[in-house]
Parts: sequence; C-alpha cells; structure tokens
Amino acid sequence: MKKTITAFLLLFIAATGIYAQDKKITSANLPEYIIITANNNSLIGGIAITIDKKNSVYHDQLDALETQLESKKTGAGVRNLSDLLNTMSDLGYEYVNAFQSSATETSYGKEATYAAEQNRNNIVFRKKK
Repeated sequence: MKKTITAFLLLFIAATGIYAQDKKITSANLPEYIIITANNNSLIGGIAITIDKKNSVYHDQLDALETQLESKKTGAGVRNLSDLLNTMSDLGYEYVNAFQSSATETSYGKEATYAAEQNRNNIVFRKKK
C-alpha cells in the first residue's frame, strides 16, 4: 500500500513538473502572418486577446502563443496594446496593419432588451526579415 501511494505521489510530482515547464515560443514555430484580435475590457482592466486558429495547421502553436500572451504568471501578461506590440516584437514579429471590427451583442431580459456594441482591434503581424 505504501509503495502504491509513494509511486502515485512521485508520478504526480513528475507530471505536474513537466506540465509547469515554460514552453518557449519562437517565431520559427509560428506562421508568417498572425492576426491578433484585442478587445478592450475596461471593467476588468486590460485587453482580451484572441487569435483565430480554427482549422489552422498552426493550431497548437497559435494556442500556445495566445496562452503566453494572456498569462500573467508564466507569460507576458499583456495588459494593453503597447505591451502587445512590444511582446510581438520580442518574439520576432513586426506590426503591419490594424483594422477595427465591431459586433453587437444582444441580451434579452424579461422586461427589456439590451444591446452593446464592442469594438475589436485586429492587428496584423509579420515575421521580421
């Protein structure tokens, strides 16, 4: 019984140690162009970052990049657009262009309907040459 518990604890510690290792993201693993959507969350503070990766061959790499940009503990912890530009520059990307898109979110209550428009900044980055 003690051997089983000891083995389980060692396995658990090893698994969490592997999971907690910082994965280094480099531009070599990422595509030539990346479009990052930054949505201003004024109530929480900072920005919400989204990278469209659906059906992409770079899905795992883009997911790791998104996690790194958002994580305050293990990554950059991007809080504003200046942080995003500087972090992407450090990763080997340069700013190309930006455009805005808007979406209207509608919520239906029992007595009223509420609509809120959100402006999203889509920022295009390209690998530095």
